[in-house]
Amino acid sequence: MLHHQFLAVREGSGNDSHHIYNNNGTLFLHFTAHPTALTKQRIRISLRTKSWSVARQRRDAVFRGLKCGLSLTEACRLALDDGGTSLKEAA
Repeated sequence: MLHHQFLAVREGSGNDSHHIYNNNGTLFLHFTAHPTALTKQRIRISLRTKSWSVARQRRDAVFRGLKCGLSLTEACRLALDDGGTSLKEAA
């Protein structure tokens, strides 16, 4: 069985904080992944910040990593540990 996973992100929705929500002061990234055509998985990741601007940068870094073919774990680690700096260079 072949598994094809792709990232479908709505851009230009007019909401610059799309996919980010506040949970008791800490901002989280929330989106739905479709690992197969018949399954879906809700992903929620703490962005480890209370700052909306930092949260948007980290969200963008996670999505950049996924677009570059990284696993979710790798993309999150890079986005949260170095602010996505290495992902900006790869893009």
